[in-house]
Amino acid sequence: MPVIRISLRFVLLVMFFFGPAESLRILLIQAYSRKMTTSEYVYVAAISFIYKRYGVFTWNKGDKDDLIVRMAYRSVLLFTAIDLSQDRSANLTSFTARWRDLYLSDPFYRNQNLRDDPPTPFLAATEAGLEMLGQVLDEAITGVSSIDIWDGADLASAFWGRTFNTTTGRVSLDKYGDRLPFTSMSYYDGTQFVVFARSRFDSGSFQWENIRAVDWHGSPNFPPNEPYCGYGGDHLRCTEKDESERRTTEIAAVSVAAVAVCVIILAACLTYHRWHHNRGLHTQWFVLDPAFLGKKTKSRRSDSLSSLNSAARPFDNTFIP
Repeated sequence: MPVIRISLRFVLLVMFFFGPAESLRILLIQAYSRKMTTSEYVYVAAISFIYKRYGVFTWNKGDKDDLIVRMAYRSVLLFTAIDLSQDRSANLTSFTARWRDLYLSDPFYRNQNLRDDPPTPFLAATEAGLEMLGQVLDEAITGVSSIDIWDGADLASAFWGRTFNTTTGRVSLDKYGDRLPFTSMSYYDGTQFVVFARSRFDSGSFQWENIRAVDWHGSPNFPPNEPYCGYGGDHLRCTEKDESERRTTEIAAVSVAAVAVCVIILAACLTYHRWHHNRGLHTQWFVLDPAFLGKKTKSRRSDSLSSLNSAARPFDNTFIP
């Protein structure tokens, strides 16, 4: 695991998280301790739609980790698959108030303390579905359309590729019968998630529409979606740089080695020359300097002969008969 974490730190920049808010909190605490919640890291969390039971993505839990999670949330983007707050045609304010009143009365009287939010998303979808069915049946009965309400396939085709206006908002279905959702992407501004982009459909194609500038750790731009050297560390910009640095290092190493070899050879030559000279002196110690010896020998012999001559004369003179 430590090796994997170290590898993720240097390779991974974007993580898609599909889980509840509490699990994301645990992940961010661990990421913060490993310095993986800076501006270069992006955590994309996703929810189907905003509902308390799906978890509240907030830093405020009232424990010792609140400050850490609050700072780590600056690296989180929240994707909402169905964000009815971005539907300008939706009239959920009055709808929610009405359902809230009903929620406090029978048969929902057991939830008078409102510990749980009313299931507004489910109720709004149910209300919209019933109204859509009513419009299709009304068109068939009044002769506006020629569909056969007793033919399931024919009845279903009346819903495809059109938009319905309901009391809970506008509902658009594509040619396959799938609803075109109002998706949104939000960033955390330090206190709450703020929507900066939402879906837009032009001619049935999905596109993002930016509605405000993002504030990403104090910058209006997101980090690169790929590490500088690539996810595998083998991007051309880094491999060429590494190759150049390797060649430079090899040249420098060879040069240093060559200089070292030359110094060693020179030192060896000097040592050998000195050794050879000293060895020659020691093997011919008996060879004396002729000039030195000639001067000294001549002087000693002269002194000896002079002393002998001086001593011999008196002896010879007294011995004459």
